[in-house]
Amino acid sequence: MGKRKTIAVVGSKYGLLIAAKLFQSGADVIIFCTKEEETKYTNEGFELSFLQRGDRVVEKFFIQKNLKNQLLVFCSDFVDFVNRKPDLVFWAISEFYLNSNNLANLAKSLYESSTPTIVVSNLVPPNFFSKFDQIKIDKLKNCYHNYDILIKFFDNKFTTYGSPEPQISIDLSGNNRFFIRLGGAFRIHYFSDKIIDENIKNIILSLNKMELLNAIRIPIEFKFYNSPFVSLSKLPMLMTGNYRCFEKNNELISIFEAVHRDLNLSKIIYNEVTQILVTLGAPRSSLIPSYKYAEASKKLDGPSSVAIAIHKGFDKVERVDLLIITLAKLLAVKVDNCKFIFYQIEKLISKFHIV
Repeated sequence: MGKRKTIAVVGSKYGLLIAAKLFQSGADVIIFCTKEEETKYTNEGFELSFLQRGDRVVEKFFIQKNLKNQLLVFCSDFVDFVNRKPDLVFWAISEFYLNSNNLANLAKSLYESSTPTIVVSNLVPPNFFSKFDQIKIDKLKNCYHNYDILIKFFDNKFTTYGSPEPQISIDLSGNNRFFIRLGGAFRIHYFSDKIIDENIKNIILSLNKMELLNAIRIPIEFKFYNSPFVSLSKLPMLMTGNYRCFEKNNELISIFEAVHRDLNLSKIIYNEVTQILVTLGAPRSSLIPSYKYAEASKKLDGPSSVAIAIHKGFDKVERVDLLIITLAKLLAVKVDNCKFIFYQIEKLISKFHIV
């Protein structure tokens, strides 16, 4: 494999899943996090719990865990982080956190150092939509909390987007354990710069080969696609499931319940969002049909993280619902059921938000 690669991950919740996979595959891994998280995970490590061939597996990850001098480091200083000169960065933290000076400065430094970055988020970054002639990205500004930073420091040459299929939940008992509720792929669109794209694909391919040597493998993978629509294929799922995890009394329900309590309505919502992608130019063959999502959602026995955040009173959440109805308006696609979800989210944020 030659010189071991250094891959950085920004974000210590969902990012830990990516970090664990990369570390298990033989890379040195740096995780950017808060000072409190740096101390906590450095002292205690973290655990991933998942099913493998029907058995519950718990893997624990510590700093400098193995005997190969492989590095797993938590870092809260963005200067130190950038100075380690990672070969690749996975940006796995919600865009509304960019109002933090630390993260904004980190984004600026990564951009200025031309570090290849894969944004892993349910909310598609605005520059990604410049790939489509029908979309003027300035019309999407209201869909993001930090649009100007995203536009300036996450350009299409050094940045691409990866749609995350896996889902995790956090053990609230405080033992640093994360449960993988649903495995799957991070569906990554290619980098527009061909040299960068080839280098990054070679890094991931080499790591995949190394990971095959492990008896226990974390059930996620990284896949690259030429079609941008593969990376957008999660949007119908998010609207159908994640943004509908509320009962009529505004109490939380699981994604499974949200989808299956009225499968016909779920199919209609799913197809409304699918029509947006088709209008953008997506071949239907590249999109996941609603019945496959309905089947996969049976494993999602808890509320989505966005629903939990809204219910806890947070007003800054990823507004995929707003992005979807904005795209529909720009493309003249009728999405009446999606609009109802959007209005409900607006009301719930107003209701639960604690000033």
